[in-house]
Amino acid sequence: MGASMTDTTMTKSDFARSVNLSAARISQLIALGLPVRPDGKIDPEPALAWMEDTLDRSHRRGTRQAPPTPRLAPSAPTPAPAEPPRPATPMNMSHAEIRRMLDLVRVQRAKLDLEKEKGELVSRNVIRGELFAWARQERDAWLAWSRRVAPLLAAEVQGDAGAVFALLDRHVREQLSDLAQPRIESA
Repeated sequence: MGASMTDTTMTKSDFARSVNLSAARISQLIALGLPVRPDGKIDPEPALAWMEDTLDRSHRRGTRQAPPTPRLAPSAPTPAPAEPPRPATPMNMSHAEIRRMLDLVRVQRAKLDLEKEKGELVSRNVIRGELFAWARQERDAWLAWSRRVAPLLAAEVQGDAGAVFALLDRHVREQLSDLAQPRIESA
């Protein structure tokens, strides 16, 4: 069985499997500068970082820029506005661009898998469950506080403990209800 993504080094074929690329594609990337140890093995973290930087179009050097617009003579009429560039879709992209995008997606997925294996990436549902449990614990603590403090306040002001509890409980519940109102919109 192949090496895990959490091992310190991987063979070229294990690394290729982990990023869902062929060993031949990894060899091509090595020829382009993918970092490899002297013993021929690959450290996944630097290799994934290199792949992300190299395969991401916005980080590549030498990206093609639009040629400069020629200057018009002052007497020339103003040209009509040019059509905005079409967004990149599979229909107007070259095979090489599609392959680079696919490689980038594979690298990003491999990085997510690595983060998940290291415990750095946590499921949204786990976080929601933990936040819900924390909020419930806070609410219960405040309700218990009003039950515990009401007799103490009643004794200090020589009032009716039941009336002080009812008043304090009502105000604590109003505050908790106000705190429970969403303050940000969820995406």
